[in-house]
Amino acid sequence: MRYVFFGSGELGRLTLKSLVRYAPPVLVVSRPDRPKGRRRILSPTVVKAEAERMNLPVATPESPNAPEFVNFLKTLKPDFIFLADFGAILKEAVLDVPRVAPLGMHPSLLPKYRGAAPIEHAFFNCERLTGVSVFIMERRIDAGRIVLQETLEIDPCNQTRGEVLPLFAALGARLLYEGANMLLEGSVEPRPQVGEVSYAPKIRPEDEFIKPEEGVMRTVGRINGLSPAPGARYRWSRGGRVLDLKLLKASPHSGDVSVPLGEFHYDRRNRLLLLGCSDGAARIHLLKVAGKPRPFNAEEFANGYLRR
Repeated sequence: MRYVFFGSGELGRLTLKSLVRYAPPVLVVSRPDRPKGRRRILSPTVVKAEAERMNLPVATPESPNAPEFVNFLKTLKPDFIFLADFGAILKEAVLDVPRVAPLGMHPSLLPKYRGAAPIEHAFFNCERLTGVSVFIMERRIDAGRIVLQETLEIDPCNQTRGEVLPLFAALGARLLYEGANMLLEGSVEPRPQVGEVSYAPKIRPEDEFIKPEEGVMRTVGRINGLSPAPGARYRWSRGGRVLDLKLLKASPHSGDVSVPLGEFHYDRRNRLLLLGCSDGAARIHLLKVAGKPRPFNAEEFANGYLRR
């Protein structure tokens, strides 16, 4: 089996790591190096860095749809394109390159959560049952025929997006490889997507802010769904001072305690940092204060900011 892998983000990196255990790609395609960080240092995508670490051939075209790059792909004579977390739209000229099919891996049970941020939106909505779909890519985004699909259970109340990404990647890599082999053998008939279509658009800056008035579950889901990056933001006012916080891990608090809406309370006996919500309290396990070099656990934050 000859395949070209397209990926750029962390889910793509983890998927590539899992895929090479089945078969290495003839080429890895990723987005070009971009300036990152406060110093704007030119840096590769995590997929490019991972591919170079594994001594895999890598290409980073400015446009994957440019005619000269499409012609280069044709010289590789791939059976498949595998795509996971690439970050750019492939046009028909690229999708027509593989001999058998261009396969996309999407971390949702399509047609649910089509779009750029399906895992985040599953967390936002406190979904426990989600999954991975492998489909034949076409002109419409995430709308192609399903080759394989499998469910995956997550726990938005106690896991973060960063903690579940390896689960999606391992399942996605297996389904890509198995689906490709089944297409080669002619043992699977891709089927149209059925069911209600929903969308998971790209996370906007305003989506990063938590709203405790939405309740404990949605607050916890947003915190965990945006962790580790970009992090759920919260502007907390105390004593005339406003702190810009990033909340990085949370869970619902089941105890009987009353915390004012939007305020923090530290239970020193049980070492619990609680954030008041409209219907209870969210337990905050990890958070970062803007300008500080590292995150704080509950006790560290309480000692530094709740004794004043």
